[in-house]
Amino acid sequence: MGRVELISPSHSSLLRRPGALLSSNTSSFNAIMMFFFTPSAFLFALLAIAGFSDAMPVIFGNRGTATVYMTGQNNGCNITTSESDSVVALSAIWFKPDSCGKKVKVSARRTASTVHATIVDYCLQCKANDLQISPQAFHELGGIDGTSRDIVWDPEEV
Repeated sequence: MGRVELISPSHSSLLRRPGALLSSNTSSFNAIMMFFFTPSAFLFALLAIAGFSDAMPVIFGNRGTATVYMTGQNNGCNITTSESDSVVALSAIWFKPDSCGKKVKVSARRTASTVHATIVDYCLQCKANDLQISPQAFHELGGIDGTSRDIVWDPEEV
């Protein structure tokens, strides 16, 4: 490599015959590369790498932000809770009276931290996909006091 040679007139016939300079290994390589750069192969590789592992970043679900929720008795579901409970307050956009007591799976984006929490309240100041979560659940997601966490959450099937 690094050395350039000009083709002499006696070898110019190689330039006129298509495929004369390609070996069988080169054409096999081209066939393999064509397979790997098709859209369906790319999607398969993406799902195989990212979609099936708990240790990979979460890429599906309701993306939002989690902040700490002060637990207690005064909540929209009239359920007494403590700081050691894993509970959430949904955005008022998602909350319905029959949401009380149902579970959600909350995952910190970019990590494998996941917590299962019970819906006990609604949050008027939250954006559509934001949650307020109990201190226990917040710490399980790797949150530090006074901060927020990027999350992905989904309702759990009962």
